[in-house]
Amino acid sequence: MTRRAYWGLATLIILLIGVVCVLLMQRTDTEPTEQILKPPPEGETFATGHWDGDTWHRTVPKEPETITYRGEAFSLDELYYAAFKKHWEETVKILKRIIAEVPYSEYALEARKHLAYHNENGKDIHDNALLFERLKPLLKYHFDSPSLLNLLFMTGMDSQPEAAIQYGIEALTNVDMYPMDSRYGAFPERIHENLGYAYQEIGHYSTALDHLNQALKLYNTHQDRTRESILSADRLKKHIIQIHKGNPILGPLSDGSVSDLPERAPESSRVIIEE
Repeated sequence: MTRRAYWGLATLIILLIGVVCVLLMQRTDTEPTEQILKPPPEGETFATGHWDGDTWHRTVPKEPETITYRGEAFSLDELYYAAFKKHWEETVKILKRIIAEVPYSEYALEARKHLAYHNENGKDIHDNALLFERLKPLLKYHFDSPSLLNLLFMTGMDSQPEAAIQYGIEALTNVDMYPMDSRYGAFPERIHENLGYAYQEIGHYSTALDHLNQALKLYNTHQDRTRESILSADRLKKHIIQIHKGNPILGPLSDGSVSDLPERAPESSRVIIEE
């Protein structure tokens, strides 16, 4: 083989190595390794701190054990429930005091929710579009709360369905991070069920079926976890059957001929905050 041939072969090999390196770099850029989050310690959220290996670092001030109000020391639980035994003006003062003292706590979340659902005179707000906007600012302190994200999903479905659904999906991604029966958490079966109704409403029936089937599986697996498990399972079966028949109960393909509508319809006006 001549010297020129050797040089040509070496150049070709170098070019091939370069191409392989570029492809590997592109693969690394486009296919990142999935990061699995570890739940925060009890009483913490990702708004209050973060993990550094196996060590939790709190990045906001520690919550006080008691709060002094009108010269008397209260635990958070005592002060929160005392707020609802007062006139509205006093209730607002106590709730705002809790928010100021422990802004990232579950009690602060509940206080903010209660204030969002009532006007300045203490009257309930039923306008879902307005509630959706009043709840959004709560994300600053509780951005990873499945409970709050699910509320945003439900209240936003009437006015901004596409945006609202994204909150529902985000609630599902966080649902395993916190106790499902806590103020901060939510049950995945309920979120899947409501997403199944929501996707029907906008005509995405294949995705609706996915969520309805997931909800049905969870309700059957955890029958004692929520009070309405059996009723919800029966209701979900009706929705699944009607979608397969081509006559869904909800959405653009519904002709209204199905009379047994769900008792817990996906109307956000039916959202109830449990105090």
